[in-house]
Formats: sequence, structure tokens, C-alpha cells
Amino acid sequence: MNSMWLRHQSKRLAGGPGREIRCRFIILARKDEPTPDYAHHLEHRVESHIFLCVLAYHLLVAIQTTLQRQEIHTSWATVRDLLATHQIATIILPTGQNGVLRIRRSATPEPDHRVLYEALGVPTEIIRLVKTWERNQPNSD
Repeated sequence: MNSMWLRHQSKRLAGGPGREIRCRFIILARKDEPTPDYAHHLEHRVESHIFLCVLAYHLLVAIQTTLQRQEIHTSWATVRDLLATHQIATIILPTGQNGVLRIRRSATPEPDHRVLYEALGVPTEIIRLVKTWERNQPNSD
């Protein structure tokens, strides 16, 4: 994409859909303040930022539309805050003989999580159980 065209489009849409896309990006990114314009003065950064904003906007609209079709009428902020409570944990257990066992798994989803996952067609198991054995190398001091 030509950066001059992108800048022109950005200025042209500043009061309309362009502003809405930027606002949606800020909502998705949990930012209180928009990124200052001087942070994107390189051409590839401008293009990347605009691409991410448009992608975030389309993702947000797809999620909202899917939920509304399932008769779930809630704001994006509520969905985001609810899903943020479904955690993934890594448990690190030291073993004998200088070893470490790492177990990574997701928490059991709450009923509210399950409703959203089902409506969006997302599996409730967000990651599979992962066990990793590591052997620490003895210090050669």
C-alpha cells in the first residue's frame, strides 16, 4: 500500500469510519489514550498500524454480530472483561537430581465463559495440558 494514499484516506475518514476503527482498536487494546501520531512516523509502521486497526475492527464486529445472532446482547467491554478472567497457569515443580517439571494448563471455565465459547464456536479447552521436563545443568563455578 502506498503510505501517501493511507495518510490521505486516514485524514478523509478522520470524522467518520476511520475514527470509529481507531476507537475500536483502542477498546480492543485496552488503551486509555490513543497512540500519539509521532509514534508511527515510519512508513511501514503507519501501514502496519492501519492494518491492525482494520483487522481489530473486523474481529470486533464479527464477535458482536455472532453474539447478537445467539441472542447475547452485551458490550465488548463486558465480553473482554469476562474472558480475561479465564486464566492459563504454569506450575513449576522442582524435582530431585536438579530437574524441573513445568505443567501448563488452563483453568476450568466458569459457566459464563462456557456460554460465550459455545456462542462463538470456540472450544472450552483453550490449551491442552502441556508437561515439560527440564534438567538443570550443574554450575561449574
